[in-house]
Amino acid sequence: MTPPPDTKPATDDSVREPCRLYLISPPAGGREDADRRLAEALSGGAIDCLMLRAASDADPSRLRKLCESIQSAGTAVVMESASLASACGADGVHFDRVLPVRAPSNSLAIAGAGNLRSRHDAMTAGEDGADYVLFGEPGSDGGRPPFGAILERISWWSEVFTVPCVAYAANLEEARQAAAAGADFVAVGDWVWAHDRGPQAAVKEILAVLGDTAGTPAAGFEAHV
Repeated sequence: MTPPPDTKPATDDSVREPCRLYLISPPAGGREDADRRLAEALSGGAIDCLMLRAASDADPSRLRKLCESIQSAGTAVVMESASLASACGADGVHFDRVLPVRAPSNSLAIAGAGNLRSRHDAMTAGEDGADYVLFGEPGSDGGRPPFGAILERISWWSEVFTVPCVAYAANLEEARQAAAAGADFVAVGDWVWAHDRGPQAAVKEILAVLGDTAGTPAAGFEAHV
């Protein structure tokens, strides 16, 4: 069997850097409160990438301004719709499950893949040109695989493939373990927005945890075209 593209050589001995932060927004572009909380989170520290989720009542012009504001802070923005991402000037799109992420209709710089429920799904996404794979996020019913299984998937991917791995964490301890298992990025969402001291404090806390994982691999999102 021919290995998929971007497979690490068996002798890879690269130095591992601190894991980085990938933030999943609350539904934004609609109510003022969600946009305000997002601004608070961005003030908490360096966020490499943010999945900007559009509220059902989102105003497209407001979403575009929000996207521009996030990017001005040095954070890449991905959205869940290729057409909306293009209209808002986002950096990329996050695809649900295995899709032709490098289809001609997608001219954005970043194409990520999530909701990958098997190793085969993840490998297919990598072969299709995904710039990152996301493991462990809740499904539409709120359910997740056992966290031990998520850690196993992260470890396997980080040891074999060069395509960056994003691990969803529901709390600080999961973030710590995911980074230690080899995740390049840790994605957080609801935990940040429900934090009792606010989004800014939450981001500071998780960045401190990720900073403690120096020695684990990190790689930027580079387009695999």
